[in-house]
Amino acid sequence: DFDTQLKTQQKKYGMRLIDIETDVECGIRKYVGVFSKGSESQTVRTGMSWTELENKYRAMKRAGWHLIDIETYEDNGTRYWAAAWNKGNKPHWLRAMPRKQFEDLQQSVDGTEQLIDMESWRDEGGRQIAGLFYESSDRAVMETGENWQKFIPLWKQMGKDKQRLVDLEVYPDTTDRRWESTFSQALDGKA
Repeated sequence: DFDTQLKTQQKKYGMRLIDIETDVECGIRKYVGVFSKGSESQTVRTGMSWTELENKYRAMKRAGWHLIDIETYEDNGTRYWAAAWNKGNKPHWLRAMPRKQFEDLQQSVDGTEQLIDMESWRDEGGRQIAGLFYESSDRAVMETGENWQKFIPLWKQMGKDKQRLVDLEVYPDTTDRRWESTFSQALDGKA
């Protein structure tokens, strides 16, 4: 299972999870992780409802853990959440709301909080976004609803402007696939 593989990566290779993704292959839910060198204590939980995620988030924050990644998925018409935490206190906030409100929020917190991870899904006929924010003075740029032809030039321009890609979500829309991205200042300007 994923939790066993996570612990193996941590102990055997000195790696830590930085991103979790999930999909169904041949009728079986599978998880994949992106790992980076590091020795922080971590924990991962999957199969949570939004209410369970919010409760776990608050409990882990009180216990001195900070959320590093979220993932949402649907099984048999029910929405679930997976999340990963690192040991240690770090100012962070988890928020979820309709896309337009989320875009407005992103504009209002620019320069005080940085969006580091987001998830997007359609609920009751509307696009929703959940985001994980860290306290940061870095300027962040969030672009939503772009198609591939608009995303690539944007990505290249952001790299020239010394912004790096922090997170990317791809989702099907009524006409084609859409891209939501967040860019942040980077010292090396590599996007």
